[in-house]
Amino acid sequence: MLNHSRLALRHVVTSLKVVAVVTVLGTVVMAAERHLATQISPEEIIATDLAPARMSSPTAAPAAVTPQPSTEYFPSQFDETKGEAAEQAPTF
Repeated sequence: MLNHSRLALRHVVTSLKVVAVVTVLGTVVMAAERHLATQISPEEIIATDLAPARMSSPTAAPAAVTPQPSTEYFPSQFDETKGEAAEQAPTF
């Protein structure tokens, strides 16, 4: 019986150690995120996030910049609708 309680205590201590390590690591990550958020502008973050997509391969041709769609984009690309519109699905 005494052996069983020691084993249970050991499991509790191990669980507390794991929780402590996860808490410390989470706090460090959150502090680093906050520090970076105060020093880097949102535009720089967006540019950094898009950088790997722009640098797909060194031999690839530069991507063409597509202009913003005009207000007539939708009607000019598709035929006019025929018949009645389908009923909308219920929303939550």
